[in-house]
Amino acid sequence: MRPVQPDQPSTSFAGAEASARRRLLVGALVLAAVVVAARLLGVERWVGPAVAGLRGLGLAGAALLALAYVPAALAGLPMAPLGMVAGAAFGVAAGAAIAVPANAAAACLPFLIGRLIVGRDPEALARGQGRVARAARALGRGGFRLVLVLRLSWVAPFGVLNYAFGATPCRLRDFVLGTLLGSAPVSLGYAWAGAALLGG
Repeated sequence: MRPVQPDQPSTSFAGAEASARRRLLVGALVLAAVVVAARLLGVERWVGPAVAGLRGLGLAGAALLALAYVPAALAGLPMAPLGMVAGAAFGVAAGAAIAVPANAAAACLPFLIGRLIVGRDPEALARGQGRVARAARALGRGGFRLVLVLRLSWVAPFGVLNYAFGATPCRLRDFVLGTLLGSAPVSLGYAWAGAALLGG
């Protein structure tokens, strides 16, 4: 009988980080192409008035936009449109300053729901040798570094990961910090795209 090999999530981090860097570069190029295509199609004429209305509300508009992250996170929706609206309405720097903390705070709710689902024993899913158990162990043991790497990816399923991390032994502190730092470049990119498309 072959002995069970222990999980070694740290050995995959180098590959995951390289993959995240590649995805970040590809995502930036795709985002630039989307901005050019949307400009050519005149998308700003369709949504420009709504963005202008949000901008006109000032701080109240920023608060409304930040609150919109909550239902989006609970529903597992992509955050890209909200990040683009933030950049369009308030500029790149201010838009990212709204999006990053709102994104991280809203992500905590699905995380806590995932934690409630597994109850008092966040190690429950990590027991055994099945795929789910191995994935739960990898997510839980990866901690801050794994959250950071996954958040740097433009294509990682943000909404699904919020619930998934909550159902693992990952600490809330690591999850929040990894989400804050890892989603910052992506949110900045979305804010830039929104400002390029609809700002002014």
